[in-house]
Amino acid sequence: MRFTGWLPLTVAVAVGLVACNANTSPAGPVDLSGTYTLQSIQVSGQTVANSSGTLQLTGATYDLALILNGQVQPEDVGTYLVSGVNTWSQNSTTAGTTAIGTFTQAGTTLTITITFPTSSVYTWIKASQS
Repeated sequence: MRFTGWLPLTVAVAVGLVACNANTSPAGPVDLSGTYTLQSIQVSGQTVANSSGTLQLTGATYDLALILNGQVQPEDVGTYLVSGVNTWSQNSTTAGTTAIGTFTQAGTTLTITITFPTSSVYTWIKASQS
């Protein structure tokens, strides 16, 4: 006995289920907007002591104020883009530099790992909104 009518239907349902289950990307763009406080920073694998800072993210811009190892750094302002699977890129309008890497977000913690031009990991805590 042949069930020729069932085979196309079975294959179509199986393909549809696999397609639904394979989609692990978010439904829309990630919104990282908010104000963050620096929890820690590592440069080339070494934690930078006596460091603090704030990061303000809007839809496409950032404003970064840092104190690294007790030294106030020049304010950095520019644009950022998140794309693909947690890809991070930023273009500084004040320093004229570009940095690329990845990001992860878990609850109120945002970790940005820069892989170019230097290796650094910033861990930020999002300020609660009142």
